[in-house]
Amino acid sequence: MTGNPGPRSEFDYQSNMPAAHRGIKTSGLGDVFRTLKPGAAFHRSQVDPHVLPVVEPAFTWDPPERPDAYGSNSVRVWTPGRRAFIGTNCDRVEVYLGSRHVETALPDRATYPHLEHPPAVVNLELLPDDEPELRLDGYLEDKLVSVRRFAGDRSQDVLVLRADDEIIEADGIDATRMVFGIADRYGELRGSSSTVVRLTLQGPGVLVGDAQVDLSQAGGAAAIWVRSVRGQAGPVTVRASSIHYSSVAAVVRTEARSAE
Repeated sequence: MTGNPGPRSEFDYQSNMPAAHRGIKTSGLGDVFRTLKPGAAFHRSQVDPHVLPVVEPAFTWDPPERPDAYGSNSVRVWTPGRRAFIGTNCDRVEVYLGSRHVETALPDRATYPHLEHPPAVVNLELLPDDEPELRLDGYLEDKLVSVRRFAGDRSQDVLVLRADDEIIEADGIDATRMVFGIADRYGELRGSSSTVVRLTLQGPGVLVGDAQVDLSQAGGAAAIWVRSVRGQAGPVTVRASSIHYSSVAAVVRTEARSAE
């Protein structure tokens, strides 16, 4: 999956327009779960690199779950190809496939002269002897400031569940998002999965969203929200499980606001 730097709305939204997919307008930089899409890499990189260095691929590194998904050439055809975009505010990005140094990717100022931090473009076609392990090293001058790694196999993929907030207020209104999906051994979310995830909640909270989600319909990651119960404080445990991966849990605490 590759990104597109064209104009977009902030998030996908419900729509009955003819161009909508299953009732959802999909022009957002983030999906309906507020998970950012690959195309958001261009926007995320437009910050001062001395505040936050960014090396953000505008694609997913997404080998097939089944080795035979594309026939005998499956390991060669799923990569983003000859013009893979990387959103970055670094001076250069050193790109590696396994042990092979692919190239030094520089911001493409000729194509994007009006961007303060243009994306870099790199050829990520796999050669016959390449390991499909991607590493992106971002540099400011000669200082290494960012390293991103992406696994080329799924043998160590795991189910992950991540809460945006550790504490919410026990007022029956406050809530936090929990993102779940399949991640590689470096913690990077995959762009696709056929896994069905089931979610359960214990404690003084309400699960807002579907308790069972087919990730094949959600782009590899999805989310639910946990809302507090008025006047009931304590830990809220959400557990995600799947027949293909070990279950995982995350805890959010609900706390009563102290009297002022």
